[in-house]
Amino acid sequence: MKKLLSLILLSQALCAIAADPDLVKGVDFTGLTSVTATKLNQLVDNAYVGTNRGMIIYSATTPDVTETKLKRYLWLDTSVVPPLLKQYNTNTASWAQIAATATVANNSITAAMMTANSVNTSNLIDGAVTAVKIADLTITGSKIAAGTITTTNIAANTITSANISTGGIASASLATGSVTGDKIAAGSVGLSSLTNGFALQGTNIASGTITSTNVATGGLALSNITTNTATSYSSLVFNGSALVYGKPILRYTTNAVFPSSTAGVYTNLAGAGSFTHNLGAAPDYVVVTLVNKANNAGGGYSVGDQISLETISRNSAGNAALFTVYSDSSVVDVFANALNAMTYINKAHTAVIDSSWANFIADWNFKVTAVKFNY
Repeated sequence: MKKLLSLILLSQALCAIAADPDLVKGVDFTGLTSVTATKLNQLVDNAYVGTNRGMIIYSATTPDVTETKLKRYLWLDTSVVPPLLKQYNTNTASWAQIAATATVANNSITAAMMTANSVNTSNLIDGAVTAVKIADLTITGSKIAAGTITTTNIAANTITSANISTGGIASASLATGSVTGDKIAAGSVGLSSLTNGFALQGTNIASGTITSTNVATGGLALSNITTNTATSYSSLVFNGSALVYGKPILRYTTNAVFPSSTAGVYTNLAGAGSFTHNLGAAPDYVVVTLVNKANNAGGGYSVGDQISLETISRNSAGNAALFTVYSDSSVVDVFANALNAMTYINKAHTAVIDSSWANFIADWNFKVTAVKFNY
């Protein structure tokens, strides 16, 4: 009874102090001289929330808004955990969740406020993460999605050799022409920094960007140079203007003793004096020299000294040429035109040496060198 009387008095007080009360009484007792139990029940049963007031509906089921006043109420939907606070939207004729729109002050979120792995690409707007926002050494490879870092994401000179694991950059990681000379520290590219055969492709390097200061001493080996698949060349040769893929210069050499048989052998050779090379094609350059093997006192030459074959002539035929040198795709032949006595100048350049064929072949070997340039 005391509670009921309190409600009556509160209702009257609210009505008295405001034209728009929070709670509208169900019965107006003004002018009544007595109060019955029925009136008191009506006071409670017919009371309602003011027109511009609302209450909270705590329920797991959607409120029925055919009771119009419920449209002004907030619904705490307990069908989910934690419950969701919803408001009736008269435009869509449905209940909509009330979203929080709290403003986060600048520089107010610290690492301790975020759970592990909670920040992903969908949480960040473009350009939001700058160098000053990231603690030193905090981003590892596993935190970066494949293909997410481009040249526009990296400030000039921010990545040093200490930031890159050995072999960590392959050609697929570099945009065409993105590595220029000023991005490579002097002496920073060594064997351990390159993936064999794949790390540096021609399309990854802007023209003229790698100089000697960019390559550590001993830093480039053949295994670091991609093989040209069209030619299977794995070496570099200079073609007169630039380094290109190619086979190295092919060279054949022999130091042979001419046989000391009859004159007929040397005028027709019969295979003697014919040297089979392994160049695969006719040589571009052939030179035949004579290598001293007997320390002949008359000429003053020492063992190992060499003279050019062209300097030897026949003294009985007006100094005509004594030898003919022939080459093709498989052999180099040295023909002796005749086995006459021959002449050559001594080592001191003071006398002409006359030599018989027998003495000549006793003192000298024939050294044949053939060269093929492949590029």
